[in-house]
Amino acid sequence: MFKKVQSSFFSGVVAKAGISAQVQAAQILVDAEQWLKKELGDGVEQFAYPAYIKNGALHIAVKHPALAEEIQRKEEALLHGLRSSYPHQRLYAIRFIVFKD
Repeated sequence: MFKKVQSSFFSGVVAKAGISAQVQAAQILVDAEQWLKKELGDGVEQFAYPAYIKNGALHIAVKHPALAEEIQRKEEALLHGLRSSYPHQRLYAIRFIVFKD
């Protein structure tokens, strides 16, 4: 019961502050990161991490293009999971950003 009260209280504060979309985007990034760990193993955050959401696309930073290809093969599974958890968030695609150390 406390969790529901806390959640509704938090939702009210977030709505009043006008940052609902940003908070939901941050939650999506956390869920995407957990999915990457589950699918690619612990330590993947050194080589790939969800960076941001822009224009309906989840941007994932990767250290090597081969890793982007591996994630891209599982793109539909990731998008399906995120869409089912966040039905009001428009997620159409995954984009990749290659980064260096």
